[in-house]
Amino acid sequence: MVMIRHAAAIALYATCLSAQETNLAPTGTATQSSFAGFGEQPGYAIDGNRDGYWWNGSTTCTGNQLGAWWQVAWPNPGPLHEVRIVNRADCCGNRLANFRVEVKNGATVVFAQDFHTFGSHVPNGKLLRVLMPGTGVTANTIRITNLGTTPEFTNHLQFAEVEAIRNGPQREVNVALQGAASQSSNSATAPAPRAIDGDTNGLGGAGSVAITGTEAGAWWRVDHQRVRIDKINLWPMTYGQAGCRNFRVAVFDGTTEVWGQDLFTAAGSSLPRTAATVLQPGVTGNAVKITSLATAAGARLEFAEVEVIRFANTAADVRTFGAGCLGTGVTTVPALATTGVPRLGTSLVSTVQTVPGAAVLVTGLSNSASALGALPRSLAAVGAPHCWLLTGLDSSQVALGAAGSATFSLTVPNNPALNGLLLFQQAAVLVPAANALGAVVTNGMRLTVGN
Repeated sequence: MVMIRHAAAIALYATCLSAQETNLAPTGTATQSSFAGFGEQPGYAIDGNRDGYWWNGSTTCTGNQLGAWWQVAWPNPGPLHEVRIVNRADCCGNRLANFRVEVKNGATVVFAQDFHTFGSHVPNGKLLRVLMPGTGVTANTIRITNLGTTPEFTNHLQFAEVEAIRNGPQREVNVALQGAASQSSNSATAPAPRAIDGDTNGLGGAGSVAITGTEAGAWWRVDHQRVRIDKINLWPMTYGQAGCRNFRVAVFDGTTEVWGQDLFTAAGSSLPRTAATVLQPGVTGNAVKITSLATAAGARLEFAEVEVIRFANTAADVRTFGAGCLGTGVTTVPALATTGVPRLGTSLVSTVQTVPGAAVLVTGLSNSASALGALPRSLAAVGAPHCWLLTGLDSSQVALGAAGSATFSLTVPNNPALNGLLLFQQAAVLVPAANALGAVVTNGMRLTVGN
């Protein structure tokens, strides 16, 4: 067993406001039970770098050992609100399967949940969000343990990054997700919207990177809701990168540039593969534009993700969390998603994918308590052994599937008193042969009602 400590690898450019979300993991010490033997270290998963390309040296993997484990412990117990786990991107994603996440305060387990215990896995390069119940827990350790054979028929446990998130007084809301992206030259394989798809996977062939052409003055832009912009995160392309350098990041309010900064203008410098670049202008605008400063052809812009962050508890927001499950004869994990946010005076449409017949959407006011007991809760006792209930059961809707999906609508009254209200949703897909319950479930969604 080897221990290693890494500092966060996030480069800061511009005068910084206080971040509202703090990743505690890089302040801790990472350990793991065994090694795959290719130079990996446990600290690679707390280096502040989500890069999932193995040979860039930021992904760890245990040996092929039943009960293999990895953990990070930081010095001082305190509030913990979310655990984020990023899978390896380039290969062997099915090793991140059949595992348990435990959160501890010293030796006391304060949270535990099992994931992907029956045939599924966290997709390559993707992010799994694990929300702590209610207002969070007091903790100083995260431990992840292999529970048995994975879809690869091994007992490896691997990931690119594990983040321990402590929330600040304001929520961080990415308004780019609801925006419209464009760029000076579009590619069928790397169009502009891929940099606002919520996926920070920077592997060139993974289908989540936006790349312009090499023309002089190439640009990428997102138009979004007019808000105060507190932070801009630029997530890099991490493999297949041709270089993203000598560019200007600007905030526009209408047609007026209200803030701008030139980055990586020195010869040989470029947006690093090792971390997100964080900018924090603190100005009001409705668009962010990134423009190449190259005066001749040969340069290009390339981003895995551009996040435009607003700090606000009254901002409408949607975050998916947790994971769905499989059952007998069910080969695709059903997924719950929405393309909008629950703004006052609007209707939010949610979609459940992979619905052979009908689906039931439940909405709750809590992710810590339900009519069945404390959350999250295994549904093994009611006949769905690999599924977990993630939300309260305060209301429900039924919809028939059409072309493999079912849609649900939630009307949000135009009442300012609802600003900041939290709702939690999860869907059950009815498949009689799947298990004794006759249903499998989706991931969860946390909805924040706002403006």
